[in-house]
Amino acid sequence: SINSLISFLFTHNLDFQKMIMSLVKNILYFVCFSILWGDLKEKKEIFYKAVLIVSLISCLFIFYQFTCELLNLEIPSGKIWGLIIDKDKTFSPIHTYQGLRLHSFFQEPSYLAIYTLAALSLSLRYNKYVVLLIQVAALVICTSSLGYIGLIIVFLYYMLISEQKKKISVCLKIILVFIVVNFILINGVPEYKEFLDLSMEKVLNISDDLQSEEYTSANMRILGYLHFFPKLPLLNKFIGLGQSQFTTYFIEYHLYNYSNAYVINLLNHGIVGLTVFLLALLQIYKKINKEDRIFIIIFLLVCVADAFLFNMYFFFVLTFVVIVYPQNVAIKIRS
Repeated sequence: SINSLISFLFTHNLDFQKMIMSLVKNILYFVCFSILWGDLKEKKEIFYKAVLIVSLISCLFIFYQFTCELLNLEIPSGKIWGLIIDKDKTFSPIHTYQGLRLHSFFQEPSYLAIYTLAALSLSLRYNKYVVLLIQVAALVICTSSLGYIGLIIVFLYYMLISEQKKKISVCLKIILVFIVVNFILINGVPEYKEFLDLSMEKVLNISDDLQSEEYTSANMRILGYLHFFPKLPLLNKFIGLGQSQFTTYFIEYHLYNYSNAYVINLLNHGIVGLTVFLLALLQIYKKINKEDRIFIIIFLLVCVADAFLFNMYFFFVLTFVVIVYPQNVAIKIRS
């Protein structure tokens, strides 16, 4: 907040009202979630159980959507009746030139991936291997590059930190079973092969997309508007432009607030703001135990791939980080 106000004092062409409204909204979010976090620190197991249940239901639903696709039936949209999150989101399967993308109850595949990666970490922690297999299969079906890369990172991390040979052995067996089942499905179910080809194409083309001069999904998520950073005055390179201000400052380019969290942080809050953000995460990482550090890793990974700062998935992943922090960082407000 202080950084944003300082930026406004030294920068022209900014929208002060938009800045204040955004700051007030985010502060209210943090106050409300801090109250929730204060309670959840003492009820972590209940929260984890609820996350696993929702994850299992959403993964089973994407299997149902996939089955409908195989049988040429109408694919259910996944929108929960009466739930209004974003009127512009239909929750329907996404049709692209590459093929059909399913995403269960979530607005898009990457959001399903974010939720499932956190839940998958819990399945590994509590040895719920049947649920784990279902979650892995759901991540493959949803064709999210974030889900694929996150899946590999989560498995590798748990195998590296685990001191239980049994857990490492089970992880390797799950990977082996998954490879065998995939081989059978690829050769026996053409529709499944199409889904898998789409997933692999998205991952393998990330490098080409980053080098493309066009705004593809990959380079918008990973690089975004980073090339606008050199256009900033020297002072603004350090202090940024202020909360939600880079689209206003570069209004003639008709930009929209979409990129990965690091790039948006850099443009809005400068080198100082991005450094504070990363140092805070590093401080938390150092203070929590090895098993809980996977949530910081997932948080950092999602920041690379999505503009999720201060949206519902940001607070969802951040909840895992905060409630395992040994010190009481939650603000407790008592009447």
